[in-house]
Amino acid sequence: MVTRHTLSHDEASEMLADAGLQVISRDGAFRHRADSSLDRDALLAVATDHSRLDELAALDADQETDRP
Repeated sequence: MVTRHTLSHDEASEMLADAGLQVISRDGAFRHRADSSLDRDALLAVATDHSRLDELAALDADQETDRP
């Protein structure tokens, strides 16, 4: 979970990459905004050596085209 006022999706993705994870969710995919001061986003990440990494990343790409 990232508080968007303090850390951007890209910055959080870089930190997770440094830890051996690849973020497969796009920016704002799991955004939760309770009010103007509380704006969060959850990032979905998997280990870069995960056997199904390509398949999981493709599922997220499919979601982008299916969003209203």
